[in-house]
Amino acid sequence: MTATFSWANSIALSPVLPTLWLAAVIVPAVAVGLYAVVRRSPGSLLRVLVVLALSAILLNPALVTEQREPLRDVALVITDRSPSQQIGERRAQTDKALAALTTKLATLPDLDVRVIEGPAGGDETKLFNDIDRSFADVPEQRRAGVILITDGQIHDMPDTAQAQHYGPVHALLSGRRDEVDRRLRITRAPSYGIVGQTVSAKVIVEDMPGNQSTHATLIIHNEDGNIQRTQVPVGTEVDISLPVDHAGLNLTALEVEPVEGELTSANNRAALLVNGVRDRLRVLLVSGHPHNGERTWRNLFKSDPSVDLVHFTILRSPEKRDYVPDNELSLIPFPIHELFAVKLRQFDLVVFDRYSDRGLLPANYMLNISDYVRNGGAVLDASGPDLASPNGLAKTTLGSILPSSPQGGLLEQAFKPQVSAMGLRHPVTARLPDVKPDGTADWGSWYRMAQVSPSADAQVLMTGIQTSPLLLLSTQGQGRVAQLTSDQIWLWGRGHDGGGPQMELTRPLVHWLMKEPELEAEQIIPAVNENRITLTRRTLRPDSSPITVTKPDGVNTSVNMTDNGRVATGNLEADQPGIYRFNDANLSALALVGRPNAPELADQRATADMLEPLIEATRGGVFWMQDYPEAPELRRTGPNRNAAGSSWLGLTANGDYSVTGFTTLPLLPAALAALLAILPLLWGWRREGK
Repeated sequence: MTATFSWANSIALSPVLPTLWLAAVIVPAVAVGLYAVVRRSPGSLLRVLVVLALSAILLNPALVTEQREPLRDVALVITDRSPSQQIGERRAQTDKALAALTTKLATLPDLDVRVIEGPAGGDETKLFNDIDRSFADVPEQRRAGVILITDGQIHDMPDTAQAQHYGPVHALLSGRRDEVDRRLRITRAPSYGIVGQTVSAKVIVEDMPGNQSTHATLIIHNEDGNIQRTQVPVGTEVDISLPVDHAGLNLTALEVEPVEGELTSANNRAALLVNGVRDRLRVLLVSGHPHNGERTWRNLFKSDPSVDLVHFTILRSPEKRDYVPDNELSLIPFPIHELFAVKLRQFDLVVFDRYSDRGLLPANYMLNISDYVRNGGAVLDASGPDLASPNGLAKTTLGSILPSSPQGGLLEQAFKPQVSAMGLRHPVTARLPDVKPDGTADWGSWYRMAQVSPSADAQVLMTGIQTSPLLLLSTQGQGRVAQLTSDQIWLWGRGHDGGGPQMELTRPLVHWLMKEPELEAEQIIPAVNENRITLTRRTLRPDSSPITVTKPDGVNTSVNMTDNGRVATGNLEADQPGIYRFNDANLSALALVGRPNAPELADQRATADMLEPLIEATRGGVFWMQDYPEAPELRRTGPNRNAAGSSWLGLTANGDYSVTGFTTLPLLPAALAALLAILPLLWGWRREGK
């Protein structure tokens, strides 16, 4: 770079005396001289000239010449690479305009150009944060202006007062005027709902500009893969009811069918997040008789504040003959009819602990329990050795829903529970600690269990003596049943023989019975971390088939999965915010990347409306790339001048400089100063001597 220098002259004073001394000498002398002039004393004018000459000598004036180096101005060009800029021809328009603009800027004198690429992802378009960072080291008097290459959808607009410090702001807009688009917008949504009930939300379908049709088809995608379709009016708020299926976040994807010729379908979708809150769970625990492990289940349920537990222990069977009149017994009668006929369906779970049928529950009540399960209830049979007795539950009408039937008698010997191949994959037992790949673990020993044969639809998760089933699960209609064929899980809780994962087994087991979604045996689980989606497919049998992904813009892709013996995993980089749908032959799931209903997706039409106040305040201009595919003409303009015309845009020429040096030339050299002082004196003496 060749430096251009300029010069500027100024007069500087370098007094030979301190200011106070200088004033003490000059002020009285000047005052006396002026007084003499006013009195018209002889020679007064010459004396004033002498005083002025001496004052000039004392002030020591000099001519200072500065050597200046002009400083180059700095202009910013920032390119919008947000998801909305990937629509249609916008990316090609942007690249072409950037290339043409860069070429033209290179021809402007005394100008440095910084080209910035805006963020490519995210749920908002933020360009001015990058502008502020790029201008941070540039003084305001060297800023020539900013050129935005964008579609106009920017979500971090500064106020106009702050924008004055950038210089003129110009916009080159991609896209086209009067683009047609349809969007789905949620106007009211609840933040939470009760599990098992429905919530109401308000949505509106909008066509921009103007209504393209009177009605549209609204599609509701639930997490379980269920799809609902309904007709809704365009431009009018409508109420929709959505089920809250489980505790935690319930994600529902709403979609409206596209309109002909619309810009993009990405904003035809919206996400509704509702936090499911369980009402208090009610559990009925029936202990057949007192035993060492009775408090295992009681303590489990009492440790959960959201559980209301009703616990009965049968201390005296009807056939017992102790010759004590009933009215003298202090025992509470077992309320059979109230529990198993009137209020049975109010319970979320019924647990039979070491229970055997001794005539307490007639067959019709057992049928009630079977119907209760098939209609969505849950039963846990933890009878253990009582299964092998002639009065075991399997011998009753309840046996039709149990996952096993007794085969032989009671098995008694020391054994360590082992996780089956299916159990290694099932979420109830897959997370048990210290389990080896073959399913064994160095846990404490148990000593007895019932020998059973699993039913055709049973899932055997754990085995015991002679690989006989120890923990079995099954699904009956809409409900669930679990069976534990030993009663000695309490040994783990007391640390016998080193103990074992009692809570780690019983808590997931109960949650599975209550249909907690994270414990489903067959599911696709997407986990979102910023723009990375990790997919986990949980199945009871190995499955490495790919998963189909539907992106927010409707484009399909696939993710290859790798099965590690317990689950299959895969990864996907999300290149746009919004709702992603995942499907394979049997399963489906939803995931949300970014904020629900992100601003980036709300309106993706190219527009100058958001930028106009800023551009007017900075005297910039707006140019559509469809009119100027090669970018408009560029000029340098003066400060505080309009920086745009009908076909050109300007960047400010600030004229800033730095001083590289200076020279000093005395205006009163010693000889000249002496001459100026002596000549008036000589002239005065001559006149006074005549």
